[in-house]
Order: sequence, then C-alpha cells, then structure tokens
Amino acid sequence: MNDKQNGLLLGAFIADSLALGAHWVYDTNIIDQNYGRVTELLDPIAVNFHPNRKAGEFTHYGDQMLLFYSHLRQSGSFKPSSYLEVWKDFFANYTGYKDHAMQDTMQNLNQGKTPSGSGSSDLSGVFYVPVLAALYDETTLRENIDSAVRMTHNSDSVAQAAVFLAEILTDVLNGVKPLEALERGAESELLNPVTKALIKSGLKSIGEDSRTTISGFGQSCPADFGLPSVVHLIGSYEDDFETGLIENVMAGGDSAARGIFTGAVLGAGCGFSNIPERWLNGLKAKITL
Repeated sequence: MNDKQNGLLLGAFIADSLALGAHWVYDTNIIDQNYGRVTELLDPIAVNFHPNRKAGEFTHYGDQMLLFYSHLRQSGSFKPSSYLEVWKDFFANYTGYKDHAMQDTMQNLNQGKTPSGSGSSDLSGVFYVPVLAALYDETTLRENIDSAVRMTHNSDSVAQAAVFLAEILTDVLNGVKPLEALERGAESELLNPVTKALIKSGLKSIGEDSRTTISGFGQSCPADFGLPSVVHLIGSYEDDFETGLIENVMAGGDSAARGIFTGAVLGAGCGFSNIPERWLNGLKAKITL
C-alpha cells in the first residue's frame, strides 16, 4: 500500500480510538469537564458502553473493522459466508459492547436469514469501506460494498453512505482534494435524492462551528444524521487531519462512526506521513500494512 492507502486505513482506526474516550457522551459539557480538549487517546467516560477498554483500544466498531481487515489479509479474498463464520466466533467471545446491530445480526445468522444484517441504520456500518478501499482496486471495491455492509447493516441509508464514502475515497486516492471529492460525490448517479440532499446540507455548513453544526444535524447514530456531519468535517478540515478528528470528538455523540468515515478520507488526503506519531504509537493494536 502507498502513503495515501496507509493514511486511509490508519486514519480510520485512529479516529475510532480517539473517539473512544468520549464516545456516546452527548452532553458536550461533560466532555469539557472531564477532558478539556481531546487531543490524546483516552480511557472512556462511558464505561457502561465500553467495559474493559483503555486508551489506545477501539470501540466495537473499530474491533470489527480490525477483524475484517485481518480476515481479508489472511484469506486474500472477500466471501461473505466465510467472513461471517469468523464474525460469529468473534461475537461469541467478545468482551466489548454488543450493540443492536451485532445482536440482531447474530440472531439473523442463527435463523439462516440472507442478507444476515440487522435493520440498523447506524452510520457505523460503513466501517467495511476503508478496509476494502485500502486493499482492493476501484472495481473490486465497488462490486463488494453492498454485500459487505449488509452483512451487519441491511439498511439502504447505510448502503448509500457506504457508496458515497467509496466514491470519495476513490477520488482522493487518485489525487483529488477531499472537498472536490465531496462535491463530485454529491452528484453521483449511484446516490438517491435523499442522500444527495443530506450531502448538500453538509456542504453548505463547511466553515461553520463544528460543535454547533453537528448538534444541529444530530449527534446520534443514524446515517441520516451522521452523513451531513462527516461532509462538514471533511470539507472544513481537508488539509488538517488532526484538527478534523479532534473537532469530531468534541462534538459528542456517535463520534466513533463519524470518525471512521472522516478519518479515512482525511487520512487518504493528508497521507500516512502526516498522521501524528503520538496517535500511531498510542494504538494498542499493531496493524500490519
């Protein structure tokens, strides 16, 4: 992988780990009181959601993203049925937080449903895309997005967000600046009118105060809330990976899902060489590139 691909992949992982400390804390005053400005990888405030997790580790999104990455590296190809067997073993022994998407997916697998994914509309379901984009060419990426996402998130809104992320990452890996990639992606014929409207709302907010903007769009998990927020973050901080990820965390709520999306794009745009070393060194998982 080259500098942009490495930046894409590590950007997504670091964004999740940076978000761990304040993940699912919606009252931003609590973030301020506990941490001030979140510039380091920190222990989680919401220990009820992230038991046994410490600074430098991942949320349950990042853990699944690492599982997917490790599986593809070992297997050399993506086959949903093969991966889901690995995922079932992971779920059975997992000590972290199991969200509804994970629980419902396991129930569906046990009942033999296809696709196996839950009905969750959470933006977190896009975590497959950075892995596919880092490891595969554009054609393979596009061919596998839908089947990957629907393994755990059988939702059209999540699938649309994943397609949009893939379009942006493809452009950025080919040298397009992140803001231009957002604007090009907003016109993609692969996106429906609802998704395009959400993206355009995010584009209009670029340069505004991030905490206020994300609060207005909605801090919680659904893709319809998170999508305009990540557009805002990427467009506002396209040349500043560090500030973009910090501002995401300071906005509270489901910062880990927004972070994976944002971190992948800014990481690809800024490159691995511009990711802060203290964050790379702070990761507990050693990710083989």
